[in-house]
Amino acid sequence: MKRIILSAIMMGICAISAIAQETRETQETKERNFKGLNVAVQGGLLYSMNENSWTYYNDDKSKLPDGELKASRDKLGYGMKDLFTPHASLTVGYDFGHAFGVRAQANFANNASAGNHNEQEAGGFYPYTFNSLSVFGDLVFNISGFITPEKQHLFETKIYAGAGMGKGLNADTQYLPDLSEGGATYDIELANTFGFRAGLIEELYINKHLGAFIDVNLEAYTDQFNGFVSVDNEVDESFPYDLRVVGSLGLVYHF
Repeated sequence: MKRIILSAIMMGICAISAIAQETRETQETKERNFKGLNVAVQGGLLYSMNENSWTYYNDDKSKLPDGELKASRDKLGYGMKDLFTPHASLTVGYDFGHAFGVRAQANFANNASAGNHNEQEAGGFYPYTFNSLSVFGDLVFNISGFITPEKQHLFETKIYAGAGMGKGLNADTQYLPDLSEGGATYDIELANTFGFRAGLIEELYINKHLGAFIDVNLEAYTDQFNGFVSVDNEVDESFPYDLRVVGSLGLVYHF
């Protein structure tokens, strides 16, 4: 009888050990390698905030006769909604561990702006769009990985900051006035500009290699990213940076 009981106990211990080993191996299979290369693709909408973006929605700041700016804008069918434009990015990153990493990103985007409308010669609202290419290098801090470095989370919260360059590629200027005869407050000349940014990523764990994420950041470029540079302008002082709020959804593959 004792032998039967002892045998049953031993069999039970062996069974539990086997289950535990299988569970551990399964868990190890599911867990991501926190150190290594990753590649991400993402896309979404950005919101342009440069020195003339308010012309899309705010008539109170206009120096034109009452109603003239709104009439010009309504005639063209423009509004605040037109400041939202599409973008897409490709990112290559490297994680040194669960908490820290670096990445490089190239972004192609369409942007919105408007010509100078406060000069009477401009005659109203002159919107335009331009394409841009931006390249950034970022430092990434994984808050979730820093707090519990050995645990794979379903959701991981990351913050990042970096610097780079932006280049306006081409602009649609069909609505811009010809101010070549004088009175021009702005000159349009798309150029290379310095940029810096900070953002937040919330990543959803799908499997050992794949994740989905939401990315939101604020980018600032030195003036002339949108093609405008202030020249002796006392009517409409420009902010020294052209800003973008960038939101996107993406997929990331961890090697």
